[in-house]
Amino acid sequence: NIVFGNFPAFSLSFNWKGEGENNCDYGRVYLLPLDYELELTSLPSEEYSLTDELQLQSDWQSEEIVLGAEYANGVYRLVFAWRNDSSTGQNPPIAIDNIFVNALTCAPITSLSLTNAPEGSNGIIVSYTDNNTSNVTYNVEYKAEGESEWTVVTTTEETYEIMNVMPETIYQVRVAVVCEDGNITSYVESTIT
Repeated sequence: NIVFGNFPAFSLSFNWKGEGENNCDYGRVYLLPLDYELELTSLPSEEYSLTDELQLQSDWQSEEIVLGAEYANGVYRLVFAWRNDSSTGQNPPIAIDNIFVNALTCAPITSLSLTNAPEGSNGIIVSYTDNNTSNVTYNVEYKAEGESEWTVVTTTEETYEIMNVMPETIYQVRVAVVCEDGNITSYVESTIT
């Protein structure tokens, strides 16, 4: 069971690998109310699922799931489940490791939008939203595809324009919230041409 404190968001991270049979055997992660009755012969209701089907990966994968303020001050049961139809498939069914739940002192970005600036300005307009009520800043990072170095801009605005971009070039953009205490949330990333 996980006891969530009074925070605006939480991060659940873990590593997993699992094979199974395509579309038939898979793992899922659930966060259930304590009074939810688990049955040994069926998966919990999908309304409590935190992941899509976890399958067909023989190498370790990393997952990070941000949980919102609706979990604050509650107690929930974290369940890792495996479904197997017992026909064909590869081993291992699923393996889970390095499970961490962390309180976030501010909420991460909830949406990120990239649009081309009006014609003639050679820019990209980056818009993002979050659910923070306190003073936060934002790290906006961008680079042309293939470049190794990110350009980093810190701003207090929820919109930023990247100027002088190269035409017909794919740009990667990512944004994170910098909390008042200096902690940085996970990045939300997107691309645009």
